[in-house]
Amino acid sequence: ICKHLKVDAADTLTAARLCKADLVTEMVKEFTDLQGRIGGIYAREEGHAEDVWQAIYDHYLPVNIEDALPRTLSGAIVSLIDTRCHVSGQPTTIRLTTRRPTISHDLP
Repeated sequence: ICKHLKVDAADTLTAARLCKADLVTEMVKEFTDLQGRIGGIYAREEGHAEDVWQAIYDHYLPVNIEDALPRTLSGAIVSLIDTRCHVSGQPTTIRLTTRRPTISHDLP
C-alpha cells in the first residue's frame, strides 16, 4: 500500500507498531476517549517523525461519517488496517508483513 501511494513505509510501520501502545497507560485507562490521541502526543514528545505521531494520533478517525479524516496518508493506512482488523474480528494488533500470500490459507 505504501509503495503504491508513495508513502514512507518506515514511518507507517512505526506508527502501526506503536498505535496501540497508549492502551496500557494510566491516562487512557482513566480517559478512554483519549485513545490514539495520547499515544500521538507521547510519540511526538519522544521525538518521532511528524508523520508517525500524527498517524498514531489520528488512527481512530473517522469515528462517524461527519468526523474528520486522518491528516496524513500514513494515518489513513493505519486507520484502515485497524478498522479492518476490528470489523473482521481479527486481533486488534495490526499485522503488517512484506510477504505476499502464496495460497488461499495464507490470507487473513
